[in-house]
Amino acid sequence: MKKMIFAVMMMTLALVGAARDKAVDNGDMQGRMFDAKLREMVYRLNLTDEQKTAFEPIYREYDNELHALMEKSGPVMGKESEKKLRGKDVSSEEVASSMKSRLEAQKAVLDLRIKYIDRFARVLDAKQMRRFFDVEKKMQDKLRKGHHGDRGEHHGEGRRGGMGKRGDHGDRGPRFDHAGGDD
Repeated sequence: MKKMIFAVMMMTLALVGAARDKAVDNGDMQGRMFDAKLREMVYRLNLTDEQKTAFEPIYREYDNELHALMEKSGPVMGKESEKKLRGKDVSSEEVASSMKSRLEAQKAVLDLRIKYIDRFARVLDAKQMRRFFDVEKKMQDKLRKGHHGDRGEHHGEGRRGGMGKRGDHGDRGPRFDHAGGDD
């Protein structure tokens, strides 16, 4: 009987450990992604050590809120919702509703950016402030391109695609290292 109880306890601990490891892996991926984005921001904005120290917690909070918005509006903003709207049996009301949802999601992102502008302005100088959202957009475009692969046209790519002439780092997925050139 004691051996059976011990075996059940060990199996339970193994299952709990596996579930915890999976959660840590998911959180770790998000953490690694944030670290890569932070490194890119520090490099592209040419932040001093003092600025980086002040910038990081604000950027982390902003990034967490932005990530939550993207998770919430994922289906609204994705290519799958666009494909559904191109079907022959879609009504004008369905298209209008989808467009409203997409615009509301975009507005929520804009509202978040407005909310953080003053906080970033306390850390960044004028030149860095002007570049901040451009750098962020390029990283988001790069992430989107890496996430969707080469399945067709990607939002925000323009004619050249990706990050453009000097910031293009090839097809290495969502990496932001600056080996490919300066922006």
